[in-house]
Amino acid sequence: MRIWIALLAVMAGCGGGDSGGTSGAATGDPRIVVDVYDASKAYNGTTFFATNYDNTPRIIRVDMTGNVVWEYVLPDYMLAAGQIAVDAEYLPDSNSVLIVASRVGVFEVDYEDPSILKFSFLTAEISHDADRLANGNTLFVYGHDDVEGVNTQVTEVDSLGNVVWSWRAWEHAEFDSFSGTFNGGWVHANAVQRLPNGNTLISLRNFQMTVTVDHTPAGNVVEIFDWDAAGYGVCYPHEPEFIPGTPPHVLVALQNESSFQAVEIEWPSGTVVWTYAWDGPLSSFMPTRDADRLPNGNTLLQSLVTIDGVKDSVIVEVTPSGEIVWQMRLVGYAENGTPGFIYKAQRVGS
Repeated sequence: MRIWIALLAVMAGCGGGDSGGTSGAATGDPRIVVDVYDASKAYNGTTFFATNYDNTPRIIRVDMTGNVVWEYVLPDYMLAAGQIAVDAEYLPDSNSVLIVASRVGVFEVDYEDPSILKFSFLTAEISHDADRLANGNTLFVYGHDDVEGVNTQVTEVDSLGNVVWSWRAWEHAEFDSFSGTFNGGWVHANAVQRLPNGNTLISLRNFQMTVTVDHTPAGNVVEIFDWDAAGYGVCYPHEPEFIPGTPPHVLVALQNESSFQAVEIEWPSGTVVWTYAWDGPLSSFMPTRDADRLPNGNTLLQSLVTIDGVKDSVIVEVTPSGEIVWQMRLVGYAENGTPGFIYKAQRVGS
């Protein structure tokens, strides 16, 4: 389904700001603080993230010093009751931004003129994550209060909005033992990625699993990695990232009972390649929901950090040795115990 509706855009301007313009000039936001930045070790560029501070869901792009260089406030029709987070990804090939509006749909807006809507697909079965595929299709996941035997966890649509592939966990006997469980949904699938071989990597949070399924109508389960059984506990895996190689690796953000905030394993053997643990009590850097490998080998992590008893949403960039070389926090206010609620972040190189 394709719709064309004028969007509200807020572009950062000089001085008092130009709320309706397309200026790329940076502006300060006192709630955005970069308190660590080593330009010689960081992967320099800009960082995209979605947040809802002031109870206003928006997408923000900041430079390495924390200046806002682009900001977009989601219009009312992109919002559902209780909306707390969205996923936003900059698409360099089309110079646009792909937006997941939970339980509403997926939208692609032009970066230079966000009033131009390039693509949209409306559905209540969407949350957490969407990817634009090489063939122009869009792949997205649903895990917000999904119901066993009812909802579709993964959907692929073409550029015209036709559903061309879908996958439902309850159709596969491998997951029968989880029947009746519920924690923010039955599966609470929170990420999906199409792999180079055509299979699909899916994060099944409530099952403590990362799985791959083939791209047949049946979506047969090909590989299962059980994080709990592998010794990481009830760690609620988030945002697994497939890293091609021989063998390939998977980088995932973990939390709760895990001893680490991020773990990289050989796939699918589970042999540990790299781990990251916060330098301090793990509970002071939790929950970690996103881990992205950057081109220079560093890793970008999104979490909440507790400083002097106050929780701030935080994005950090760490080197392979675990040194923090960039840290950005949202500070100075509280919203439901999770200030700002940054769910994911993306670094775009300069």
